[in-house]
Amino acid sequence: MLYDVTQKVLHQLSSTALNTHVNRIPKSNLPILDTPKRLLAWIGPVHVDCLMNIMFVKYRLLYRRRNRLKANWSALAFVYYLLRHPNYLQRLRDEIDTPQDRDELSPMVQYNEAQRLPFLQACLKEIYRFHSAAVGGLPRVVPQGGMTIAGRYFPEEVVLSINAWVIHRNPQIFGDDCNNYNPNRWLQKKDQLHRLISDLCAHSWGAGYNQYPGGNVAQFELLKLMATLIRDYDIEQVDARKEWVFKSQFTAIPSGWPRKIQRRSRD
Repeated sequence: MLYDVTQKVLHQLSSTALNTHVNRIPKSNLPILDTPKRLLAWIGPVHVDCLMNIMFVKYRLLYRRRNRLKANWSALAFVYYLLRHPNYLQRLRDEIDTPQDRDELSPMVQYNEAQRLPFLQACLKEIYRFHSAAVGGLPRVVPQGGMTIAGRYFPEEVVLSINAWVIHRNPQIFGDDCNNYNPNRWLQKKDQLHRLISDLCAHSWGAGYNQYPGGNVAQFELLKLMATLIRDYDIEQVDARKEWVFKSQFTAIPSGWPRKIQRRSRD
């Protein structure tokens, strides 16, 4: 509640400040502000510090909200694909039940405890790859003089972006079964270079300077949450024959798969 109120107030303040400045400029002189570089060049040095402070607060909040939503959608995808693959669900439950039966897990599974569950980590990595919550990547603008990427030349001012799902379904990186949900791929013995490439390419949370702030915290939370959820609850689809659908824009938002959940009985 406090977060929502704070976000609303800061959004109003930042929007008011920016609109006040913009309204002082004749409409015919407004440029196309499609990059931060052009925006700052147009605003001028006098207003940069104030503007940057406003933008920093506003967009940090925006990214926090986006990370929260991405974590929610990743959690839904985690559950959905385990339900569609009951053999993996049972294997994960067995892995979690073993330390639970030895009283080695806290009521809310802790991060250091979840780190000792390799198949759980593999299932999460596979979700980040197979159903990346963020489909579109934030665009970059080719700098002056152009540049060559992977053997292809792009002239300056061209806007470039890449779809995460395209990377994550590249058979040269993830193998011929890249279109299948398979957590085992993260447990296979690979040479160090191939493992590094796979980890770098599974950039569900972005990469470089456009990486989502708080993505590491979201992954921290998901690891604990999923371990506790699978241990303590039984989840099933109302109609196991019904596949979900999702609307793919910048993010992939799932819907259309009613499910029921109940506390798991442990004898």
